[in-house]
Amino acid sequence: MIDKSTLERLVPDALLKDEATGLQTFTLHIERYEFAARKLRDARSILDIACGVGYGSRLLKDSIPAALVTGVDSNAEAIEYANSRYACPGLTFRVDDAMTFDGGPFDAVVSLETIEHLPDPQPFIQRVTTGLLQLGGIFIGSVPVTPSMDANPHHLHDFSD
Repeated sequence: MIDKSTLERLVPDALLKDEATGLQTFTLHIERYEFAARKLRDARSILDIACGVGYGSRLLKDSIPAALVTGVDSNAEAIEYANSRYACPGLTFRVDDAMTFDGGPFDAVVSLETIEHLPDPQPFIQRVTTGLLQLGGIFIGSVPVTPSMDANPHHLHDFSD
């Protein structure tokens, strides 16, 4: 079962209309995926690494119909949900770890709100840019830029803008 009590795994269907924090966080995520879709409109293959329950991968696919989109997350329940809720032709979901996923290379890699969770983000960035992304490809990532380590036990790093 997906833990819906944490903002670390947003499940749009489970957000309550009066739950301001969750809705604001979800809105930020959608805006970031929309930004990625605008920047990647010519991409033919897109990897959404740490895709969560898949709503962003589906947004990318719907926004860029010609692209093949792959959503990858290490949480099997999240991928099961993604497959049941967001699957469509040209969009696949896989359970895998970002550091060991063997796919690509991709025209673009999207990874939103991921590296603050990693003990050492540098190997992840290296893996994306030299193993998953084709030469000349585009990497779009985001991190929170407000202090979050004290309030969020899942965040191992804070970044500044």
